[in-house]
Amino acid sequence: MWFNANRWTPDRLAGQLRDMGVDAGDRLFVHTGLRKTRITRDEVPNLFAAYREVLGPGGALFFPTHTYSCRGAVGCPPFHPDLRCDASIGIWPELARKQPGVIRSASPTHSDAGIGHGAAEILAGHDRVQPVGKDSPLDRLQKAGAKVLLIGCGFESCTLLHLAEYYANVPYLYLPCAGFDSVGIVALPNGDVEERPVKIIPGCSRGFPKLERSFRKAGLIRDGQVGKARAMLCEMRPLLDAAVELLRARPMGYLCDTSCATCLLRRERSRPPAG
Repeated sequence: MWFNANRWTPDRLAGQLRDMGVDAGDRLFVHTGLRKTRITRDEVPNLFAAYREVLGPGGALFFPTHTYSCRGAVGCPPFHPDLRCDASIGIWPELARKQPGVIRSASPTHSDAGIGHGAAEILAGHDRVQPVGKDSPLDRLQKAGAKVLLIGCGFESCTLLHLAEYYANVPYLYLPCAGFDSVGIVALPNGDVEERPVKIIPGCSRGFPKLERSFRKAGLIRDGQVGKARAMLCEMRPLLDAAVELLRARPMGYLCDTSCATCLLRRERSRPPAG
């Protein structure tokens, strides 16, 4: 039989995941820059099958399906269970959430999706808590000893670090993001739109790569490859603990250094009054 050496088969991808340290029974939260993997859209089911094969019946796969459905946000329709993921988080979540058996949490801004053992319990009630705070899916996962896998992206994509901001109680935690009201919008089955307060909306994450050097020094990152992309695997709880310590030491130090309106606003409003 003719074999295409360039094709990313489930077995080939499963081998890469195992080489990285993904194990049977893991709860795994994945962020993916699909373009860098050179895995085609047609091969996404192969990647999905590889996760299911490696994790086995006792494991579970999770990933972000954020929509940022807030009042006042341009181009953000009210959240509903089949709403398309925001384009800023890449195409993988949109393709993955449509795979058979996947379920999605109900946060109007930062929903997550998952499949596997215990996924429903992890995702339940997300609409009744803060998007990335106490008892959110990521909080439940870190307490359960889960892992986070970054594929073709860096810590700017790691939503767990917003949970670290919550536990570090950074001074800008309750400040708004530029362009967003702190009110989520949800489409109801009868066609009405319901508004729900969101006290903490995670903001810019482009400064989070500044944390990587410290994470590496502490031995928290395991490097590998998925497809053609660089990948990093971390245990959630030690990563969260390290990030909380770093954020408490330099609470304004991991905002981004661009002209980002959100980070400029948060620096300005967190500055002590003169005199």
